[in-house]
Amino acid sequence: MSERADRDNFFQLYLQNQRRLYAYILMLVPYSSDADDILQQTSTIMWEKFDTYRPEASFGAWSVAIAKYVIFDHYKKKRRSHVIFKDEMLEIFAETAITSTKDTDKRVSFLKVCVKGLGSSDRKLIKMRYEQGFKIKDIAEQIGRPVQGFYKTMNRIHNSLLNCVRRKMLAEERL
Repeated sequence: MSERADRDNFFQLYLQNQRRLYAYILMLVPYSSDADDILQQTSTIMWEKFDTYRPEASFGAWSVAIAKYVIFDHYKKKRRSHVIFKDEMLEIFAETAITSTKDTDKRVSFLKVCVKGLGSSDRKLIKMRYEQGFKIKDIAEQIGRPVQGFYKTMNRIHNSLLNCVRRKMLAEERL
């Protein structure tokens, strides 16, 4: 394969798996700034080692395996911090995180469907909060509601979306 074809193939596979990889990292690293650094390091290593990747293998599993070692290295460097995990414990966390992220894409897809099923006013609030990045306080001011009341509204919407996604996941498991 040509260098350009390799690059295109890598980026296509990477983009398909990036959310799952980042979710996996976030499950094992509590700070998003550390998780961002680990994603960057993992991506670099993946690119450097892409010639070792075999197309018959799962790219997602391959990327998660690389991330696991980058995360282990991250914790080894941070041994002086207050929270220290033994390698065995990190291994348990890593395996649990792999299991938890397997259905991430499915959940995201179901969430999109569930958001479309919301009423227009609830959908607008979700869009303002998560797509446009408005703070709760700012949205409450814009719609003329007390902040506490708006938190209750968002909690209701979140619960509705959570229940919708759970129903869709259960329905798919039954198939």
